[in-house]
Amino acid sequence: MRKSLLLALSLLLAAWPVGCVLSPGGGELARAEQRWRAQQVSDYRIEVLEVLSVWHAQYHLITVRDGEVADSEARCLPAPAEGGKCKVYDFDARDFTVPGLFAKAREALSAPTRRYVKVEYDTEWGFPRVISFRNPEVVDGDWLWRVTMFEAGQ
Repeated sequence: MRKSLLLALSLLLAAWPVGCVLSPGGGELARAEQRWRAQQVSDYRIEVLEVLSVWHAQYHLITVRDGEVADSEARCLPAPAEGGKCKVYDFDARDFTVPGLFAKAREALSAPTRRYVKVEYDTEWGFPRVISFRNPEVVDGDWLWRVTMFEAGQ
């Protein structure tokens, strides 16, 4: 139980925004996407933490070259509901690229439940650094995508 509480606390702290701008709607999303595209970054490495409430947590490390996924890997963290063991879920690496993050943010901000969505943008690059959903009426339906590492290529 203590390990579960520590994991939950560390995931909450990992979600704390650093170098981000909060967006309540699509206008900031469009400006952020324009800022990203203007920089013409086609080679980068990005790591995204995906947390599905108490059910599962998984890191995705994606390498992009010439705008295409060149390599990907994932590792999981035992979430409270997983009883100390976890298994890496199958994933589409494109979802965790910068265009994939913009698509996820756009989808979340367009949903009927958008009032429970927070998107925070990286102030340097413009991409969504944190996308999260938390409905206070639903105990275990929250989720979070958080960029934990980004390195632009040369």
